Amino acid sequence: MRKKIFAMITVTLALVMALGSFACGAEASEPDLHFTFAHQYPAGHHHNTDIIMPYIAALMEAIPRLTIELVPAGSISTNATVHDDVRYGVVDMMWATIGGAPGRYPLTEILELPNLFRTAVEATEVISHMLETFQPFRDEYSHLKIFNFYTTEGGDVYTNKEVRVPADLDGLRIRSPGAMGERSLAAAGSVTVSMGMPDVYDSVDRGVIDGLATGPSAIPTYSLWEVVGHATNGIGLYVTPFFMAFSNNAWERLTAEEQAIALSVELNGMPISIYSAYVYDELGVKALEQMREYGMTVSDLTPEEQAQWRAATSEVIESYLESLASRNIPGREFYNLIIEYRDSIR
Repeated sequence: MRKKIFAMITVTLALVMALGSFACGAEASEPDLHFTFAHQYPAGHHHNTDIIMPYIAALMEAIPRLTIELVPAGSISTNATVHDDVRYGVVDMMWATIGGAPGRYPLTEILELPNLFRTAVEATEVISHMLETFQPFRDEYSHLKIFNFYTTEGGDVYTNKEVRVPADLDGLRIRSPGAMGERSLAAAGSVTVSMGMPDVYDSVDRGVIDGLATGPSAIPTYSLWEVVGHATNGIGLYVTPFFMAFSNNAWERLTAEEQAIALSVELNGMPISIYSAYVYDELGVKALEQMREYGMTVSDLTPEEQAQWRAATSEVIESYLESLASRNIPGREFYNLIIEYRDSIR
């Protein structure tokens, strides 16, 4: 099935490239640049179909000499290897989360701290501003050229019992989304378990874990409504930063004009980063509606209940900022600037 999906993607992108070349008349020579775009997620993942494929199609149409081979599902690069693969030119383009390279992007991990952002679009606007204004943040990505940096919608908890306040998590075995989410869950009282999303369904079904922390969009994506009966809406536990990038080698093979094109591609009239975040926000809203339709209990937290979560996880923020300070990383300055800019756009 995966091979069939990948074949369909290849044919679709080749058709778009051919149409673009035809439109360019005299410039429709055989493309002389071939890039490989790799990521670990399934070909049918909404980001692959709704964001990556349209971006690739638009870019190849705008740069007729460029072909991009899309290789999803970890066929050549996993989330753990793709960071080095793009750095050393094994692949030319990538989509990844920082979770695959813990500790490599210490300032970026601040974005995953609890209770920072209300929406993915808000978080993404802050990221764009910080990339422009905070050099140490940019330096974390000097080994590649980012063209899309955004986050998912906020993460919450989905369990086989109702959870409204941190005390309800006591002793529950919860799949954590990454290192920072694990710290927040542990501070709130749960027993954290690390595992990939494809393993969650069976693990909940067999009682290995009692639930998971994730964004709401993942619940229908992985059909988890069949095994998880309760959703906690409003914790604001974390957001997950994603980015898409060229290797420096691939980027330098583009002309200055082509580089400008690569950075200017919009999807549905929006910059690609904002559109990516918008997709996740919209999917999150739709997912909550679907959960109710599927018969899940969705607990919308009161302001007083949300305050209990903020109090329970506040130590995670302070301890992480202190750990960065001990390594002479300007995490507290970065965090304060994030808060300042976030509040200015609310």
